[in-house]
Amino acid sequence: MHYIILLAVLFLFTTIRAEGDVPAEHLLAALDYGTQATQKLFMIDEGKQPSVEILSLQSNKKAIFWNADMDIDCDGEPDDKCNENTDPWFYPSTSAGDGIYASETPFYVVPVTFKNYVSGVNIGTVGAVIYKGKVVYGPLLDKCGMDDVTGEASYAMAEALGINPDPKYGGTSGPVIYIAFVGKDAELDDDEYTDHEKAVEIGNARAKELVEFFNVTDINAFKQSDKPVHDPDNGYAISVPEIKITTAGHHSITVTNFRGQQIMTVHGEGAHSYTLPEFSAGLYIISIVTPTASVVERFILY
Repeated sequence: MHYIILLAVLFLFTTIRAEGDVPAEHLLAALDYGTQATQKLFMIDEGKQPSVEILSLQSNKKAIFWNADMDIDCDGEPDDKCNENTDPWFYPSTSAGDGIYASETPFYVVPVTFKNYVSGVNIGTVGAVIYKGKVVYGPLLDKCGMDDVTGEASYAMAEALGINPDPKYGGTSGPVIYIAFVGKDAELDDDEYTDHEKAVEIGNARAKELVEFFNVTDINAFKQSDKPVHDPDNGYAISVPEIKITTAGHHSITVTNFRGQQIMTVHGEGAHSYTLPEFSAGLYIISIVTPTASVVERFILY
């Protein structure tokens, strides 16, 4: 993706089965085709520098996505997990109305100003939320009252993704990827807002259409970035985000994304250590040439 989202840390991808049958890595590869949807940048927290870019993905149907953190939304009907005692910011309703339990229904949140810059993302719009290789589907059911602040989802969404759902102390700095599937066929009716099976059915169908359109369903031989590669015979070792050259003589390293766009190229002499730049989650190809080898390693970086 040529619109790079800078991350404070390069997180590691772990293999966890997604909801439905579209793997997270396929969705990540499709996102490489995203283009800028608006010049507007959003904040991950009030008072922070705006840094979250909204991107558009146009296949046969449209999707909007962004990369942010996750704060915990506990608004809605009170229960033992979400109430005014467990959550100092608790509000006993959501933008979708009453009858929603944040502790039971996975849903995502956008700022109230989102509609000023992005069209087609409405209450009930089903989306996919990705964290550390796991995909969970859910509708948009609440809006953040703080202008231009994004990166929030329900207690149940966080719990399903393996994120601490505590509204006071939980959440994560990310990266969390939010994909909203635009169009009436991706919107739940108001009597379906809490129907998670229906959200998964719609979300999985749209995710499948998206990855098939961009032909990213045949991804083989990619290694997880939390599994280091050591090849002492050929003079290199990869332990993301670090690449070490351990042999004498001239060497070169080239990193490209799934689309073949060059991300990084370096040349050097002798033993040397390089740190990969901070770039967005996805599939990357690392080509290494040393005096004893010319190799290609395929990595999923998250």
